[in-house]
Amino acid sequence: MHCVNSALFSFLINGVTTGNIIPRKGLQQGDPISSYLFLFVSEGLLGLLNNYVQRAVIRGYRICQNAPVFPYLLLADDTIIFCDADVNQARAVQELLGKYEKATGQLVNFSKSNVSFSQRIRTERRNQITHCLDSREVLAQDKYLGLPTFVGRSRKKPFISIVDRIKKRMAGGIGKLVSWAGKEVLIKAAECL
Repeated sequence: MHCVNSALFSFLINGVTTGNIIPRKGLQQGDPISSYLFLFVSEGLLGLLNNYVQRAVIRGYRICQNAPVFPYLLLADDTIIFCDADVNQARAVQELLGKYEKATGQLVNFSKSNVSFSQRIRTERRNQITHCLDSREVLAQDKYLGLPTFVGRSRKKPFISIVDRIKKRMAGGIGKLVSWAGKEVLIKAAECL
């Protein structure tokens, strides 16, 4: 709060500097310092996650036998946590997020949070874990950032809708703003998906 309260804002109206405003309600969306504070807070979450991984409370995910373990992915303001499909690991994630909430005052919105499982996990265990985390399971038709959550063996089929969407935009209003060469590049790039 000291960073927020020590700032002083004024306005330039018709070339004249007017007013001295000291913010008192905390950070609001769009404040210049909010993105930096978000990064500091994210570092705290990463520290907690790394601590849980080092103590083997959360195991993370390994692509193949000799690959390094990665316990999380950060995408913009989303965090994906990887762990075993085990109730104890789900409780550890719940505990970790509770510590994060207590330390930062940021609450995790579990109604917007999802859990994803490999195909081999039995329905009973899936239900136990989703109940423990108070979240829903990701379904095959769900999307994340506009892309399919699950791709499967076919690398083309899940992305056909994206190619179609780009083609429609090129035929519509955006197409008038893009040159023929630009349209060709976009369509060929979309077909490579």
